[in-house]
Amino acid sequence: MKDGAIVILVARSNIIIKTLNSLYNNWNKKFKYPVYIHTFGKILNSNLKTKILKEIDSTIKFVELNPSIPEHLVEEQLFYNRKDIDYVKKSFSKKRLGYLYMCNFFFNITSFGKNGCLGDELKEFNKILFIDDDVHFKKDVDIDLFKLADKNLIVGADEIKNNNKKEFTETNLNLWSFFRNYIIKNNIIPLEDELNKSIKNDNQDYLFNSNYHSGCFVIFNIKKINTLNWRNFLQEVNNSGGIYKFRWNPTILIELYVKTFFKDGILNLGYLKDDIIENKVEGSDAHIHFGYPDFYNSLIMRTILNFVGFIKLSIKKILKLFNY
Repeated sequence: MKDGAIVILVARSNIIIKTLNSLYNNWNKKFKYPVYIHTFGKILNSNLKTKILKEIDSTIKFVELNPSIPEHLVEEQLFYNRKDIDYVKKSFSKKRLGYLYMCNFFFNITSFGKNGCLGDELKEFNKILFIDDDVHFKKDVDIDLFKLADKNLIVGADEIKNNNKKEFTETNLNLWSFFRNYIIKNNIIPLEDELNKSIKNDNQDYLFNSNYHSGCFVIFNIKKINTLNWRNFLQEVNNSGGIYKFRWNPTILIELYVKTFFKDGILNLGYLKDDIIENKVEGSDAHIHFGYPDFYNSLIMRTILNFVGFIKLSIKKILKLFNY
């Protein structure tokens, strides 16, 4: 087995060069971990791939995925069809099917080579660092981050706290009842005390009140995670269809597993708080809706979106200049 690999799921071809330059210049030039760029469909054209290999790293691998809805689900069950949910009506049209594919991708961290999942070659690695395509380093990092995962199952950029209970509830419907039933059915005693108490008391507020690692930059110790317990949990979640039907958050699912079966297996680096990395960088608004080669994804529309983003950023800078 090899020690570590870096995975970037790319939906924003307009900023991927900047993202890779940031990654290599501030960290990966020192450690030379292999990078695997995954896309849903043909997001990166041949010219851009050639530029990446020539200017960044000739060893970067490209993995093109064409995910599909699992066979045991029908489209009517999918999250974007739940029009009784306010969040869906306001923010989740059918064009966001790719978001559900993304959630499935980031949960199925050991389903190498399967539909819409990590490339088969990645099963050779003990640890995988997932980086969002809009995350940039703002400072040099001189430590080998993969070594921090030797004693931890999860090494995250930072902790995040939920602050919108209504939105959180609407995007994680039935997750608590599913997980609690899974624990009770299998006679499992969670190792985290607070989780164990919440299971006993059926306190579903545990999900909202807990802090979670930020999924924008996270290392998983795949070798430690991939036990019989994980494989059983993975199968139960996938069979339930909860990711597709209710938009369950992969970060929460994986942390629930770790907090159930391991003691103190999560390390948060504080990189967002300490301004070492930033996510949602300039230009990240424009992205591809997978499976919709229509006007929205056209060059004209993406140019318009980039222009709107530029105007928003300019206004923000002007307001900051005048202390607004």
